[in-house]
Amino acid sequence: METENVPPVVNKSPSSGPETKKARGDSNESVLGSSVNERCSTDESKKLQIRFAKLSENAFAPTYGSEWAAGADLYSACDCTVPPKGKFVVPTDLQLEIPIGYYGRVAPRSGLATKNFIDVGAGVVDADYRGNVKILLFNFGDEPFEVRKGDRIAQLICERIAHCDFVELSSLEETSRGTGGFGSTGQPSCLVERSRRQYGRDTTNTWSNRKAPSTLKAPREIHLLSVLEAAIMPGRKVVSCDGQETAPEW
Repeated sequence: METENVPPVVNKSPSSGPETKKARGDSNESVLGSSVNERCSTDESKKLQIRFAKLSENAFAPTYGSEWAAGADLYSACDCTVPPKGKFVVPTDLQLEIPIGYYGRVAPRSGLATKNFIDVGAGVVDADYRGNVKILLFNFGDEPFEVRKGDRIAQLICERIAHCDFVELSSLEETSRGTGGFGSTGQPSCLVERSRRQYGRDTTNTWSNRKAPSTLKAPREIHLLSVLEAAIMPGRKVVSCDGQETAPEW
């Protein structure tokens, strides 16, 4: 019995022409846009709540200065004076209930820092703290800084934290950084090498024989120790990282 040859049925895929590609692009853009909008949503139900109570009639509720401000302004509850080169603890007369898993970071206000040399210290509000939130102000200026009741003196930033278990070991894994700290990662390589020669293996480094290697990548970077030497020794020249000596201009 002969069978009739039937051509196979081919399922045609949708056209990949410009219109289809454009439609796919629009679809992807709409999906991407919706996810971005979801992440950036300002839905009130998704916001954290920080409950607070006023301890006196002099207290002011924290407020945000703009829609996307990171910190909420905290206000002084009294008149006081921060002495020059001194400090003062300013009460807000507020109790805060920070959500569990977060803490309140008390940060300085940029305006006070740039105009009046005012900084903030000891700025951690724990989730279980229920006392009066007080702001430690430092005055690094030469004039007394007057604070009036209702002045914005700091800002509160709510940050997520992780509680960890501390495990004691006899020793820790070594790293390439090692014990370097206190600005060691920001030193010019010539300064690090020079410090090694001066305080490490090479003890032949003398006042008249201090030049940095000429193969360093920062050829015009000035040696900090060389500048200090020039400041305390009249006639001493400043040595740059490429080994060139120049007379200081002071």
